[in-house]
Amino acid sequence: MNNFYLKLFVIMLVVISITAFLVYYFFFKSDQSMGPEQSLGQDGQQGCVLKVQQPDCQASKEAKLSFSWENCAEEQKSFKIEVSRAAYFNNSFSDVVFSTDKIESAETRYEIKSESLVAGEKYYAGVTVWDALGQAAGWWGWGNSNFQISPLCD
Repeated sequence: MNNFYLKLFVIMLVVISITAFLVYYFFFKSDQSMGPEQSLGQDGQQGCVLKVQQPDCQASKEAKLSFSWENCAEEQKSFKIEVSRAAYFNNSFSDVVFSTDKIESAETRYEIKSESLVAGEKYYAGVTVWDALGQAAGWWGWGNSNFQISPLCD
């Protein structure tokens, strides 16, 4: 009979461990910084993907946060980056802390100095791109699609 309870205890322990892992993975992991590069999300229509890369303090002492995007427009002519403390809602960010003007460029990477954002705070980001015809498309952060700034380089 004792052997039965021991097996039952081990099975319960395994089930609880798996459940705890799944809860962490699906509810908390996407709410935290995921290392040096983090994909913030993907637009379901075009497959537009926005990524943020934390400063690499090993490579450079200059702390720059890098945004990159792909598949947002067939032939990109210009772009705009926005960073906000609040999620994208109702076609806009409500608490924008950083924004570029519309930049005429086909580049798909943009860097900002990390000092303009506070280490440890959550931010949402968005990219708007315009194609050769002036049509806008992009990806904008919402839900758990946020990132946190790593501590600045020494």
